[in-house]
Amino acid sequence: MFITVVTHSKWWRVLVLAPLLVLATPVWAVSGMGGGSAPSNPHVAAPMGVDKPEAFKRTEFRQPCKDYDPLRQPFFGDTHVHTMWSFDASAQDTRNTPADAYAFARGEPMRIQPYDNDGVGLREIRIDRPLDFTAVTDHSEFLGEILMCATEGAPGYYHPVCLAHRYIPSLTQLAFGGLGLSLKRRWGFCGEHDMECLDWAKNTWSQIRQDAEDAYDRSPECSFTSFIGYEWTSIVGRGSNMHHNVIFRNSQVPKRPSSWMDTPSLARLWRNLELECTERLPGCDAVTIPHNTNLSRGLMFESPHLTSKDIPEEPISREDAFRRAHWSPLFEVMQHKGSSECDSRHVQWAGDEFCDFEKLPYDTFGTKNTGDDGSGMLFLMKRLFGGAEFRDIQPPPATAYLRHGLKQGLKQRVELGANGFKYGIIAATDTHVAAPGLVMEKNHPGHGGAGMDSRDGLRSGLPDELEFNPGGLAVLYAEENSRDALFSAMRRREAYGTSGTRPIVRVFGGWEYPNDLCASPDLVARGYDGGVPMGGDLPAAPPGAEAGPRFV
Repeated sequence: MFITVVTHSKWWRVLVLAPLLVLATPVWAVSGMGGGSAPSNPHVAAPMGVDKPEAFKRTEFRQPCKDYDPLRQPFFGDTHVHTMWSFDASAQDTRNTPADAYAFARGEPMRIQPYDNDGVGLREIRIDRPLDFTAVTDHSEFLGEILMCATEGAPGYYHPVCLAHRYIPSLTQLAFGGLGLSLKRRWGFCGEHDMECLDWAKNTWSQIRQDAEDAYDRSPECSFTSFIGYEWTSIVGRGSNMHHNVIFRNSQVPKRPSSWMDTPSLARLWRNLELECTERLPGCDAVTIPHNTNLSRGLMFESPHLTSKDIPEEPISREDAFRRAHWSPLFEVMQHKGSSECDSRHVQWAGDEFCDFEKLPYDTFGTKNTGDDGSGMLFLMKRLFGGAEFRDIQPPPATAYLRHGLKQGLKQRVELGANGFKYGIIAATDTHVAAPGLVMEKNHPGHGGAGMDSRDGLRSGLPDELEFNPGGLAVLYAEENSRDALFSAMRRREAYGTSGTRPIVRVFGGWEYPNDLCASPDLVARGYDGGVPMGGDLPAAPPGAEAGPRFV
């Protein structure tokens, strides 16, 4: 665990990068170790002469939480979860719903594939400690098609693609992922202007919304918070990942989610969210969280107008940078498909042990190949759509990592007066078996993902592909466990991510903190009063301040 302080002129940026390997107690601001949420006193008050941090604003009807702390407390959760409604999870025989995923996050047991002849899962899983919050983020692409293929009598039920999905599920990744995402096209059974599939997608989206509402604890106990969300699954070139998870603030959400086919650039996604959410629905708000830049070949940190592997000639504008900073305040740095902070295989990070953790051997989904040539669906896809080019396996470039993105943000600040890559850091699982928070290393059942099964086609004894890991967790500092409070934490970037552990970490930066602040019982209150928390912007130094800021 460490801090990187990114500076420009009189501006200081406080970032807490993901604690990928928390092996020792840092010398600054660790308030304890343990599971779940930190205990708090709902009647805590700031000491005399010290201001409380600004409270969040409520946008929904609910009862106030009994466990309310104006000085905020850490809540652990997972913001990247796939269920049976995701085309690649369904192809792996994932049968659990968003409702099942939320129940699992609250600590209930769940059975997963393989299934017996009676449809009973042969493996049972359970997390050791419940989560405080979860967002199910099924792929928005093909939500309608997956439902149509599973519903007898629906248009397309007997279409060859649906038959393949039901009887040869390994072909689903080829039909929907390989062709649909790469070509940004739907299959013929979607009807004129794809409206048949889009209308069916509304039905799936409605159920996703209802499952989130049913799981949300609106009582004063505030035991669990569910967020409505989806994954916008952009793929360019030979499989470069541009994916973003879209998380909504409350139950005010568009009638259907945006997909890569409908909004074929990040800028188009943001504009559609403005049109369908913030400008037309009172109370509607959202964030878009990038993940797996390690599989993007560096394109994630390029123009938001990018629609293919070719970088647009028009440079990133000041407006682009401001819009990215608004819509993407968080960055998912760690999940079961590796970490995206840095990579010790590159010379600039060769001596940094933190850059050795959970690295993938390939740079895109297209060059992914963990088996021998001649076997597996991925080999078939490469033969059909790329030949030898797709077998040229190479590690991700340095431009695919967060540290590169942070530098690009500093350049934007100098050149444009705006920093589009000013991120708070979180982690998640990206589970494709509907198991949020399943991060234990011992006896891990696998999360699947990338169209690969979590059990079949693997060497004996391996529950998942060798390069995958159990994933991580997101931590948000908020006054209470409610949607408004947690979403406000996302917006102000008061967050951190872990590799699945639950250390409680807190960082403040200020210009005039006293030397004995670390020993003060009022450290947190004075941290807010005299500076900013993790994720905050430290203003210019006041007159007479020391040469540099202090961090505790």
